[in-house]
Amino acid sequence: LWFLEAGQEAFSFPADYFKIAPQYLENLVNGYETQVYSLIKNCINSGASIYKLVTEVIIPSIDSIQKLYDDGKIGNSEKKLLQNIISKSLQIFNQIIIDSNPQKNIIVISADTNSNLLSEAASATLHSNGWKVFHLGDMSSEINILFDLDLQKLIGKIWKQKSGVMIILVFSNTEEGIRFFAESVNSIKEKLGKRIRLVLCGKIGKKIKIDSDLMSEKFEDVIQWSETVSESLK
Repeated sequence: LWFLEAGQEAFSFPADYFKIAPQYLENLVNGYETQVYSLIKNCINSGASIYKLVTEVIIPSIDSIQKLYDDGKIGNSEKKLLQNIISKSLQIFNQIIIDSNPQKNIIVISADTNSNLLSEAASATLHSNGWKVFHLGDMSSEINILFDLDLQKLIGKIWKQKSGVMIILVFSNTEEGIRFFAESVNSIKEKLGKRIRLVLCGKIGKKIKIDSDLMSEKFEDVIQWSETVSESLK
């Protein structure tokens, strides 16, 4: 049995999605940590789509916190605190037991600290869609000439059968980060087989050409494209 926690209302989806985002942000900004987690759990138990919760609630809140910081309304310490609360609320999605599909494999990388929450959001969403997710988090400290060999070794361990597809998804807040990780992945793609895919998510100039299977600024594009690729391999 599942019961509403104190102070929580019953939701009916999809009609009530519009109510969640302002409630989540209000609780977050006020530092009501327990209420943030209770709201997410309530939504899950009320049948909400994790994809919609991530794209319509969590990601807008990530942007709102960054704007509050940029506008000088919160300091760095408070920003870090609120981002950690967001991170913990995303982990709630990962605690849901999902039967992963061995044909759907993905490594998620953040090229910098500012992109890490987006990489966590993607990992949680993909997990809920049955992907075997290997979330590496912020890998900015690993930017060196040996990274490609290190990544190749990891893929050899976690994708031994080489069945289905292995997507390497990189989130980056800078062009330099996107370029480094793209070059590293491309240097080992041929050695690992044709079912390796490289996806880049971040802002990059239109005139800049980087070899990848998909490059987009939109979180939604990345998720939808990944699902399309996995379906095409059946």
